[in-house]
Amino acid sequence: MKAPKNLHVMVLGVAVIIIVSGIAVFSSQFQQPSSETAVKKIQEAYTVLGASIEVLSAKEESGIYRVLLRAANTTTLQEIYVTKDGSLLLGNVERLDAYTSRILREDNFSQCLLSRGIVVFGSNTDVNTLQQLRALGSFSGRVFFDCSRSLQTCVNLNITSVPATAYGNQVYYGIQPVSLYTQLTGCTL
Repeated sequence: MKAPKNLHVMVLGVAVIIIVSGIAVFSSQFQQPSSETAVKKIQEAYTVLGASIEVLSAKEESGIYRVLLRAANTTTLQEIYVTKDGSLLLGNVERLDAYTSRILREDNFSQCLLSRGIVVFGSNTDVNTLQQLRALGSFSGRVFFDCSRSLQTCVNLNITSVPATAYGNQVYYGIQPVSLYTQLTGCTL
């Protein structure tokens, strides 16, 4: 028995529909999320925090979105970086060449301070000490003496509070600006 001509056309049509649908479903699984996806997640997060924001732009840069936003009723702009799917907020994004340059400057600065005899006395649990070390850069540990590990040494040197910076026979108490270190030693950051 021979199938009617319309049946072949109908089977072929159904097959084409199934193939096209399968391709559409398969390709949608591999599409990258759009900036709208990331922006929506950022807005949802701020809503949970009870803040209203206006997203001014969302542009792709090196595989992530750079989002410029402003809190409602303010003029302050904030720049944040987020992954394309909006699941990761990235902090302290820095261009690699700028990072490398900064790290080299911080390394040279700490080596210079060390060679000039600067010592920063403090405690690794003291907020002010940590702020002082952060101001001196990533390699400030080279010139740091932790009084909490050797209290007697600090007492013997008449260190009465931390942070304290010693240079020559002078001790400078409290958080000191980087400019003081430059002034004392000639070392620049």
